[in-house]
Amino acid sequence: MRVSLFWRVLAVNAGLLGGIAVLLLVSLVEIASPIGTRQASIVVGGLAIALAANALLLRRAFVPLERLAQRMDAVDLLRPGQRLPVERRDEVGAVVVAFSRMLERLERERRMRERALLIGGALAIEEGVAGGVDVRLEVPAPPVAQVVAVD
Repeated sequence: MRVSLFWRVLAVNAGLLGGIAVLLLVSLVEIASPIGTRQASIVVGGLAIALAANALLLRRAFVPLERLAQRMDAVDLLRPGQRLPVERRDEVGAVVVAFSRMLERLERERRMRERALLIGGALAIEEGVAGGVDVRLEVPAPPVAQVVAVD
């Protein structure tokens, strides 16, 4: 099993901070009081490099979450089968799997509800015709039909 996202983020940050600490310990740079322009530029430059390295290393960990969020925004239950591939075996992969299972349940429930409405409508029509009642179907949006009995 892969290492969890928490531990990977912690390891990246610890590695960067540890590297910076080692560079400060072995470098010939001294920080005086008051700080000089050259010293301040070295500290700010080191911080910028550390932030850029952190962003590059962590970007890969969060790309699947961004794809999942986009899919969640774009999902349409009228078009079944929209799934993301599970590329990881960590928390991110578990969330992708859970989202896919939720979509499967919603699609199955929608199909069952449509069948029940169609069966119920057909039964109501049969009962109305057998009882001599004038029955009219109003269809606002396919495939769901509403049955309206007119006296």
